[in-house]
Amino acid sequence: MLDGITFYTDDIVWAGILSDLGAVAADVNHADLAFKSSDKAMTVPELKSYVLQEIDRQQREILNKIFARDVKLSPMQAKIVIALWRAGATGLGADDLRNIMGYSTGANTHTTDTAIYTLRKMFGTEFIVNDKGMYKLGTV
Repeated sequence: MLDGITFYTDDIVWAGILSDLGAVAADVNHADLAFKSSDKAMTVPELKSYVLQEIDRQQREILNKIFARDVKLSPMQAKIVIALWRAGATGLGADDLRNIMGYSTGANTHTTDTAIYTLRKMFGTEFIVNDKGMYKLGTV
């Protein structure tokens, strides 16, 4: 996703995230110049914008693969559908889904359950199935 972009940082976590996305880490830290694409230097806000746009594009592609059309989902619904698609046949447990939504393990919330209920209402009861405590994508 970030192939060909060199970035300068001393933040190990940020360096790891960007490296996982295909960028090249440099050992030098410049306050003014944080990132460099082949011919253009990027500021941190420009890179953040680029990364967010790329994530949005990838999410739209995944949703188009799942639904074979453009669909409008809330951010939470999209996160659930994409997470279940990525999990494949293994599926995800309720705590895993809550973690993906930003809740701690064992949190007492029905937000994820409500989002799944709404998705089933929109796309049919077999869209998300619960197989022995594991949520999986079924059929659209």
